[in-house]
Amino acid sequence: MTRLLAIGATAGAAVLALSAPAPALAERPMAVDDAGTLAKGGAKLEFGVSRDAKLRGWDAAAGFAPVHGLELELGLAGLRDRASSPAARIDGAGLAAKWVPLQSEHGLSAGLKFELGRERTDDRAGGRETSTAQALTALATWAFASGDFVHLNLGQAWAKSGGVRERLGTWGVGLDHPLGDALSLTFELFGVEHSGADKQIGLRWTVAHGLKLSVGLGRGNGRSFGSAGVAWEFERAVRGSDFDDRVRLTSKNQTEAGCWPAGSSQLEIEWPRKN
Repeated sequence: MTRLLAIGATAGAAVLALSAPAPALAERPMAVDDAGTLAKGGAKLEFGVSRDAKLRGWDAAAGFAPVHGLELELGLAGLRDRASSPAARIDGAGLAAKWVPLQSEHGLSAGLKFELGRERTDDRAGGRETSTAQALTALATWAFASGDFVHLNLGQAWAKSGGVRERLGTWGVGLDHPLGDALSLTFELFGVEHSGADKQIGLRWTVAHGLKLSVGLGRGNGRSFGSAGVAWEFERAVRGSDFDDRVRLTSKNQTEAGCWPAGSSQLEIEWPRKN
């Protein structure tokens, strides 16, 4: 995810599942978020499946950057808890806003992320419960010239379930290491206050420009978990140096001016240099 705030069956057992994704929920398969946003006008779509002990499910997210340094995201998730019989059904939805005013190609990037989550649990035996949560997280990323990234998250989450309210601290630290031009290795530690650390290792493969596949496996707090997903990022690229009273639209297909390029997700705008 993306990038969705999933709440456990009770506030006392609240779990923050940050999908990751991703550079932000971090990029899949990471749970630790990074201090980065899509370029202005950029968008992303994500989908994944996951397993966490007896939980099985899917999650999907869509993100958009309306202005530089701000990314908005909508997430949905569906889970089945096989710890009970019949398996309980859990449906969740979340909204997130990520603001990163300090962004650097090398060195420190920093920002904040605010999330809202709502979850409905149906035990399929007549019992239904709705949980809500909010989270505010400080994000920091250090980018090395080697291509490595180190991410740090520190935050607070507020959960309400069954009339019980609870505030929990959250934390995470992650490493994103390139193995080549198209493959990255990730490792991270993350957790919630009053619980132990979860550990996860993952791989991310760039299949084509903007299209990435990922897989992650982890263990912590007496259970194993894992996920697999796909993410697609696309954007409108704006190019040019000097303004003129003429605007020329170009594409790989040399589409006629004024039309959205057929078969391409990019719209390139050039302002010819004045003579």
